[in-house]
Amino acid sequence: MSRSGPDPIWPSTKDCAGSVSRLRTWAYAQHKDDWAVVINLMETERVAPQVLRYNVVAREILRELLKRERRTATPGLRALAARAGVLK
Repeated sequence: MSRSGPDPIWPSTKDCAGSVSRLRTWAYAQHKDDWAVVINLMETERVAPQVLRYNVVAREILRELLKRERRTATPGLRALAARAGVLK
């Protein structure tokens, strides 16, 4: 079944893998599995860098990760947040 209009969470994605990735990222964030969230956001950035730059939900997840950051547990978070424009 095809859906018309933009996806309210992320830019449109044609395949199920994108939806699964979005749900996985959200779930990891809810369970505070920060390392897994960072890995999923890095994969999102590799596939669709505009998501991290312009998507409100993705940017909010990055802000939340930065608030509870443990640098040894989440290497790469600060660089990812900087590339997304969240960390100045």
